[in-house]
Amino acid sequence: MKRQRGQSALEFALMSPLILLIIFGAIYGGGMFIQFMNYSNEARTIAREIAVASKVVATGETKSPREKLVESHNGVGVDSEGETLGGMYKVTLTTQLLKKVNNEVVATTNNDPDAEEVGVRFEFDHGHDFPFGFPPRTFAASYRMQLEDN
Repeated sequence: MKRQRGQSALEFALMSPLILLIIFGAIYGGGMFIQFMNYSNEARTIAREIAVASKVVATGETKSPREKLVESHNGVGVDSEGETLGGMYKVTLTTQLLKKVNNEVVATTNNDPDAEEVGVRFEFDHGHDFPFGFPPRTFAASYRMQLEDN
C-alpha cells in the first residue's frame, strides 16, 4: 500500500497539461468564433446599407450616397459607428460594387450604372503561423447583396 501513495499526484501531474491545453484551446476557439460571427453580421449590415442607398447624384454633388458609402467603408476595419475594430486579428474591410460579365462576377467602378450587387469582405490576419494550422493565419468573412434600384 505504501508504494502507491503518490500515484494520484503523478497521474494529475501527467494529465493536467493536456487538460489545460484543451480548456484554453476551447476558450480561444470560442473567442475566434464570436469575433467571426460579429464581423459576418457587420458585413451584412454594411452590404444592406450600401444596397439601399440612392445611386442618384444630388444637385451640386459629385458623388451619389452609394458611392460615398462604398468609399468610406474601404480600408482598415472600421465599424458602422466609425470605431476601429479590435480583437485578435488585424482586420481589413473591402467593399465593391459587382456585375456579371460572361457569367462571371467582376468588380466594377463605384459609378457604374450596370452594377448589380455589393460585396463586403473582412479579411483577418494575425501575422503568425502556428503548428498544425490552428488557429489559421488568415481567413475572411464576406457577404454579397443585390442592389436595389431607387
